[in-house]
Amino acid sequence: MAIRLRGFYGLKNRRLTGIDPKTRRYYHTKHELTEIARNLGLKNYSKYNQKDLAEYIERSQRYQRSTHAKQVGAKPKPPTLPQLDKQDIFEARPEYQTIGERIKKRAEGLETPDWYANELFAELSEYGELRFPKLGELCFFSYNAAYPERYPYYDTRPLIYVLEYQEDKILGANLHYLNPSYRDAIAGSMINKYGARLDKKTIHSYFFSNMGDTYVVPPSSAEYASVAELVTENFIDPNGKKVELQSVWDSI
Repeated sequence: MAIRLRGFYGLKNRRLTGIDPKTRRYYHTKHELTEIARNLGLKNYSKYNQKDLAEYIERSQRYQRSTHAKQVGAKPKPPTLPQLDKQDIFEARPEYQTIGERIKKRAEGLETPDWYANELFAELSEYGELRFPKLGELCFFSYNAAYPERYPYYDTRPLIYVLEYQEDKILGANLHYLNPSYRDAIAGSMINKYGARLDKKTIHSYFFSNMGDTYVVPPSSAEYASVAELVTENFIDPNGKKVELQSVWDSI
């Protein structure tokens, strides 16, 4: 049985991503990195290999605030991911049934945003991809704000169009700030339009350490539109109280 390393945040004078030049191995074992992630309260650390786990921890805001990060001078590097390529995009044929269409077909008319969100996560776990999105891709994930007191409300289930990777966070346009009556058209038009101007109120940043499993929507104009049309958002205020969705959609 593996020993718990409570209160452990890294070896003295050794970066989490550092490699011993003599052995050509990481200074920190996979077990040590796992324990650091647990001690920091990070989520979804079990899905990473040793290299990615070390980078994931170093990018996290919680680790960056730690004494160990300051002691070793750790500065996170943003992931270097490519932009969505034209070759990745596919056109849906008339007989093709989108994710949104399948979900709406199962709906009986009285479903809540929570129901739609659970259905979307289920569909994306089968037909989407669980990974960091490329620039210009659409993704869906759960989120716990790092500083909820700074905002009147925030979305715990963002649907974002990825604009930029920063040091320890991702910048994107959360389409949930737009009314479902027209955001499907906007989403459908954004495929392969990286760099397009978007409504200012949709632009938000999300810390990697506070993001849950991130699912990438299949790169198709029809899929982007069908997923955006679903009401899967969940806006809450700093006290955790649900916010009326119409007030978010009508905000400027």
